[in-house]
Amino acid sequence: MWPSVDALVGSAVRARLVLLVNHVLAREPAAAQRLRAHAGAHLRIELTDQPPFLPQWPAMTLAVTPAGLFELEESPAEAATRLTVRVATPDPARLLALIAGDARPDVHLEGAAALAADMNWLVENL
Repeated sequence: MWPSVDALVGSAVRARLVLLVNHVLAREPAAAQRLRAHAGAHLRIELTDQPPFLPQWPAMTLAVTPAGLFELEESPAEAATRLTVRVATPDPARLLALIAGDARPDVHLEGAAALAADMNWLVENL
């Protein structure tokens, strides 16, 4: 069932998520400035600790644009990935705390140190 749902709406949902993130980045000049230094870099975003009763969300790859924003890569090349970002799926109570701004998402970064440092800054400050 999940592959058919992902084929129908998955790319649209991922595109909307990237638009949302870019909207937040565009409102923070310091964030876009940090990302401009990494133009052309690719990030692989993975969700971990997903509940077993929900379908597993596929990983997505983003490219950093010269404007300091993200662009969704529809056919990513594994060799080009410079950073892997693993985001733990929060339980309902933690999700409410995240929405309220009382908690920080559980994110694990693996890859290029400079890009990881700037991504960590984004997670902590946006």
